[in-house]
Amino acid sequence: MTKKAPLLQKISLKGLEIAPAQVWGSVRIVPLLNHHPRTDIGLVQRNYDAHLTVVEIDRDLQYISYVPHGLVLNWSDDGSPIATMGGTGRLKNE
Repeated sequence: MTKKAPLLQKISLKGLEIAPAQVWGSVRIVPLLNHHPRTDIGLVQRNYDAHLTVVEIDRDLQYISYVPHGLVLNWSDDGSPIATMGGTGRLKNE
C-alpha cells in the first residue's frame, strides 16, 4: 500500500486573492478567490447521525466532539471533473 502525501503538502495557495473578511458574531471567514476556478474539486455536505463523533487528527491524536454535519472536499489528481451529490460537477457559469 502506498502512503499518500500529507494534505498540506499538496495544497498551494498560489494565484489566490484574499477578499474582505465576512464576520457573523464570533465567526470570521476570509474568502480566498481564484480567478481561474478549478472544475476538479467537489464539496459535499455529510450529515452525522451519531450523538458523538471521534475526530482523528493524526494516528495518535483523536478527540470526541458533537458534529451535526460537515463538509467533505473531494478532488481528482488528473484534473477530471468531480460530480457532487445532486450536481453535475460543472460550474453555473459554464
